Amino acid sequence: MASALENYGAEIIDAENGANALKILEKQCIDIVLIDIMMSVMDGFETIKAIRRKDELKELPIIAITAKSLKGDRESCIAAGANDYISKPVDYDTLIHLVKAWIERELKNKERAMAVHLQFDRAGMNTTEFFRDPEVFQELKLKLLPLLEERIININKAKINQ
Repeated sequence: MASALENYGAEIIDAENGANALKILEKQCIDIVLIDIMMSVMDGFETIKAIRRKDELKELPIIAITAKSLKGDRESCIAAGANDYISKPVDYDTLIHLVKAWIERELKNKERAMAVHLQFDRAGMNTTEFFRDPEVFQELKLKLLPLLEERIININKAKINQ
């Protein structure tokens, strides 16, 4: 799996178990987590739940990987907090598609969050007050959307060129 993702420019950070994965997530900025449900020390379900308990990681995309494809596996993974699920043997095309889709979605969410958290000094209004005024909000939206679209395009170009 790692080599298939590396062929698409991914940097892989391997964690031997769930406890190590949590330590890595505390220290590094990670775009997506692929987590094997059957791990030692702390299994995938426990690890996913621990990740979701951390406010700063609640939106981090997680794809659960299981060794078996039993009825209810997908539901159990999603209930634990995974965003998606894939079973072994892993179809690499499916894996690449899932990873790309979740990373693109995460990038769009981050772009939206950046726009919302911008502070505007317009007539002394803070962001909350700014968004309450429909006319001002519409003006802001018209100015920001092209900038955000351009930024997403630039991010995607940078990823392709890597």
